[in-house]
Amino acid sequence: MNQIMTPTSFAVIIITCFFIYITKESWREVVKRAAIIIKNKFFTIDTTKDEQRKVQKIKKSDKESRIARQFYKEVEQSQEKIKELEKRSNSIFELWKFYMFSYFNLYLVLSTKFALLWLFNNPNSTKEIWLFNMTIPQSVQNQQLEKEAIFNALISNNLVLKNVQDLYFVSNIGIDFLKFIGFVKL
Repeated sequence: MNQIMTPTSFAVIIITCFFIYITKESWREVVKRAAIIIKNKFFTIDTTKDEQRKVQKIKKSDKESRIARQFYKEVEQSQEKIKELEKRSNSIFELWKFYMFSYFNLYLVLSTKFALLWLFNNPNSTKEIWLFNMTIPQSVQNQQLEKEAIFNALISNNLVLKNVQDLYFVSNIGIDFLKFIGFVKL
């Protein structure tokens, strides 16, 4: 019965001990989990800790929902402020348009307004066609110079724009101005 250990069995024992030593943290975790499973299966469990965890979870949930409610309240308030600012911005824009169109109404002569209306009714005209169809009172000495001045006034105030084919059309500002003076009803 007294057997001597062979080198092979000695090497297996050394390697096994070395493997267990290297993986000792993992084995601790395995033993710990097994102990918890055995404890929960065969022994009574203290429920007060579970109840305390539930209470803590509920408190945490209440705090999170309170924070969420406050966040949504702040978002709603911000949205209301944004709507108010948009209203103010639109009011300022409408006021600016009113003053700009009032200025145009005083600044631009009647022939200029009619030239703008003609272009509105005949969009995408060339400069030559447009100038040819402009009506100028006969009392004006230099008709061609007056037509060029009207054309330049409309272009410089962005009431008329030119597209890529060198055709002219009434801009959105020009259309709004025609509405403002009552020449167009859209």
